Amino acid sequence: MMAKKELLQWVEANCSSETAKECIKNFIEDSPFGALLKMTKEDWKDEFQRWGTFIYNELHPAIPMEIDQPNRPRGEQVDLSNPRALLNFMNMQMIDVSKLFASCRLLSEEKRKIAFSGREAAINQAAEKFKVFADPFGKDKETRKLPVASGLSGLGKTRLMEEWERIFDKADVLRPRFGVLVPYYNGHNPHPVEKSMGIEASFSWRLLYRVFIEGNGKEFSDWFQDYLPRNGRALTLRTALEVIRMKAVSLGLVREIDLFHMFIGVDEYQSIEDVNGIKVNREPLLQDLINAIGGNVESESTSPINNIRIYPMFAGTDFSVISIVSSSKTETIRLPMLLLNSFEMARSVESIPCGIDLLKQTPVRRHLFYLGGVPRWFTEYILLLVKDVSGRYDKVPTVEEAEKAFQSVKIQYIAAWGKINIDGKYKALEPIDFIKLAAFSFSGLKVVLNSKVIENLSWARLRDSSVCLINDSDSRISIPYAIIHEIASYKPAEFSSRVIKRFIECLKGLVEKVDLLMYDKSPWQLWEVFGAYFHALRINAFLIIGRTTVKARELFEGALING
Repeated sequence: MMAKKELLQWVEANCSSETAKECIKNFIEDSPFGALLKMTKEDWKDEFQRWGTFIYNELHPAIPMEIDQPNRPRGEQVDLSNPRALLNFMNMQMIDVSKLFASCRLLSEEKRKIAFSGREAAINQAAEKFKVFADPFGKDKETRKLPVASGLSGLGKTRLMEEWERIFDKADVLRPRFGVLVPYYNGHNPHPVEKSMGIEASFSWRLLYRVFIEGNGKEFSDWFQDYLPRNGRALTLRTALEVIRMKAVSLGLVREIDLFHMFIGVDEYQSIEDVNGIKVNREPLLQDLINAIGGNVESESTSPINNIRIYPMFAGTDFSVISIVSSSKTETIRLPMLLLNSFEMARSVESIPCGIDLLKQTPVRRHLFYLGGVPRWFTEYILLLVKDVSGRYDKVPTVEEAEKAFQSVKIQYIAAWGKINIDGKYKALEPIDFIKLAAFSFSGLKVVLNSKVIENLSWARLRDSSVCLINDSDSRISIPYAIIHEIASYKPAEFSSRVIKRFIECLKGLVEKVDLLMYDKSPWQLWEVFGAYFHALRINAFLIIGRTTVKARELFEGALING
């Protein structure tokens, strides 16, 4: 274990940000070394975000697993240096050897039938990166950044990866082309066997499993436990990709001379640290994986791999763990993922056969507005309505059916929203915490990622816990309108603060005088009422935050003023 002097030397040598370096060194010098050792990984992360993770790993280096540890794979020995031998092994694991990519998607077909709207900016940015991956030679590290979809749960990150063919079209990626999503959740959680190998090897086995065996062989957990080769830690991503291409050639999906284009989506990347595998150095496992994947995208010595091009994308909730800028090998870029507006949601609904009929019911449009632009929430709501009307000629849902579907989604998602993992235990935010979040959202103020506001947690931690969105371009926060709507149901008398009472009363007025009349009146008839309530809310929001004096331009920012 290193001493304080060695830790300071490590920070000096490895921290690329001069501002962060000075801040971290001052913190270390001013703190007893024993106190530094007692800090958890979350403590370090709250203080210094991504650098905190690095420092914790330096203070607490992982102990390599012994070769005879109980979690080693139990399968047969396979010559992993020979792609043909590995292909023969994978063929024996398949029920039907003629099926490849049999079950490589994650979302159901009914969900994928609802048009994916409001993500044009993310698709365009990903396509620009894919153009680089198609011809990576001579490109600098900045240009070769791997795209990341990050944000609160339900934002449509997995769906964005499911749209890989649309991104390929934008990027002019030619055929033959294939895609696979590799998840770390829902039956694919980190497996004990993975502790015995590096993340490149375990990810490569996950990739092979998804392409060869998923839906065409043993269940994931059983296969990893009983069939993964006992020398599985020796597998490289390069070999796995070669085997996939060889199989595609054998099935006639690709000609020997063809360039093989494959999208690889890594879903719920924040769970990769839970794999607890063997690290390459002292960087987090996720960084090891990014380096391994990036190396097969960008290195002239390894790309193309026998006529292979890969197009990776990562999706998850915790942006801090992947926003690593210290690597000399591979970096990432965050794709824009914001809440959808009412028009974007309506466009998605109209894409299904009965969508226009669903929108004829005023409560349905109002419920979509309440659901606040979170794709998963409104998709589940619409699918419930489709189920109700599917067996009859009249596809317009009743008011009762609309309300029942809305309450179902509200119970499943909205009521459970706002839980934060603190020291391994999930804690629900208190009403006052929701009010503070709403106040910052209404204020339009920029936030500092490492400043602390709720439960002694930083804004970065709240963002990574799916509590709020923080816009990368202006550092302003937003939360789903459904949460604002919930706050409006609070009883002002239960709060002692006069400002908070007025804030809740203003929200109630906004709901009663504007929300409940939407779609029954023309928008212009509600403008003045909305403006009055909104600016009253903004005034109270500033007071809740602690700003007793504000400039007029702050109060009226974004307003259209005539006269």
